[in-house]
Amino acid sequence: MKVEITHHRFDDGAHAFDYILHRKPRLKHRYIRIRDGQPVISASTRTSAKTLEAFIAEHATWIIRQLKNTADKRIDLTQPDATVYWRGTRVPIVIQSGTRMDLALTHNAATFTLITPPTHATLLTLLHAHYKTHAPSHILPRVDHWAAIMNLHPTHVGFRRARTRWGSCSARNRLSLNTHLMMLPDDLIDYVVVHELAHIRHKNHSKDFWNLVETYVSDWRQRRKSMRHYEKYLH
Repeated sequence: MKVEITHHRFDDGAHAFDYILHRKPRLKHRYIRIRDGQPVISASTRTSAKTLEAFIAEHATWIIRQLKNTADKRIDLTQPDATVYWRGTRVPIVIQSGTRMDLALTHNAATFTLITPPTHATLLTLLHAHYKTHAPSHILPRVDHWAAIMNLHPTHVGFRRARTRWGSCSARNRLSLNTHLMMLPDDLIDYVVVHELAHIRHKNHSKDFWNLVETYVSDWRQRRKSMRHYEKYLH
């Protein structure tokens, strides 16, 4: 489905904000979400400008409130007490000057080496890159381990950054795992791996699906609850 993406500004005198408009040909409803601190409006290509303007105006107060809440909750990695997670351990941030951009992340500290003044965006870019680099070598052996035990083998395993889900399994049994899994301790990574492998057999969250998960992760409910703590760090 082709998506038309344009940038706009809404200002009705009482509310003002920039937003991104996604137009999709077969979209039946209109949606609003906040992504990276900016409103994203999704609507059909058939929706008129007048209808769209009225829709945004109707939800303008809610949008402003969500933007404020997002700003209040946003984690600034340059703050003195800022921390990041590495394999289940919350570690302090150390910033030093050097001749190249780098991040050394251990269970003791996250040491950022910068050639420019520190900004949240710079630190976040290095952090994302670090997770992406190390995720395959750490997580793929866990996938192989559980695939052999469960006798459920994916056709492919890929890694990408995602903001809303830890993993997914396609209709063709291709697994996509979030690079931010590197924030989690191994027992929670194992839960995600088992969860996605179980989708190879059950493409839903039926009772049979959860029974299969429970066969290999008996405390899956507690592990799933523990993961909620990390969700707010899906920058």
